[in-house]
Amino acid sequence: MKIAVPVRAGSLTNRLDTVDELSLVEVDLEARRILSAQRALVRIAGSRQLVECLGERGVGLLIAAGATDDDRLALEVAGIELRAGVAGRSARELVKEVLSDPDRAPR
Repeated sequence: MKIAVPVRAGSLTNRLDTVDELSLVEVDLEARRILSAQRALVRIAGSRQLVECLGERGVGLLIAAGATDDDRLALEVAGIELRAGVAGRSARELVKEVLSDPDRAPR
């Protein structure tokens, strides 16, 4: 599974309509380990661009600080899971939480 964490100016962003970087992490949920990690510079302005960008990169899970109703709907229609409400934590920390308990963290 590929996980994306949106970043703006080096920190987890609480707005998905102004993302300039994605932390992309490929994980093996069964083995509970990180397979690869990379940063992608992007220019996203709106839910449609966000979903297209994530879809092109094969993302199945987006971890974000927050999301609007439009963001949530667009992600749901695209089949991308959203776990929101995780402000103030690093991408690495959030991915480790998913690996420690894929069903619960972070929601």
